[in-house]
Amino acid sequence: QGDPEAQYNLGLAHLQGQGVAPDPAPAFSWFAQAAEQGVLSAQGQMGRMYALGEGVALDAIESYKWLTIASNAGDGASMANRVRLDIRLDAAQRKEGQRRAAEWLRTR
Repeated sequence: QGDPEAQYNLGLAHLQGQGVAPDPAPAFSWFAQAAEQGVLSAQGQMGRMYALGEGVALDAIESYKWLTIASNAGDGASMANRVRLDIRLDAAQRKEGQRRAAEWLRTR
């Protein structure tokens, strides 16, 4: 019914196989809904899943976007993951990830 924390919890259930078969695709979908509504943990999960191509196509720039959003809000795990991703991206990719994060934040 649109509750962002419930959406995040459904994402975890699908990711970890709690009460359902483990399946990263629906987990990603639930995390995306929660992330769009500002759930910090879901935003970090989005960054992680894009970085690994888990439940979604691998996309390092989109990963950087979500990790930047979560890092800026103070999520320590996202900060650490973004540092690890930093060394894999070139300057143009980092800049695009930052631009996407700024755009997302500007529209919220």
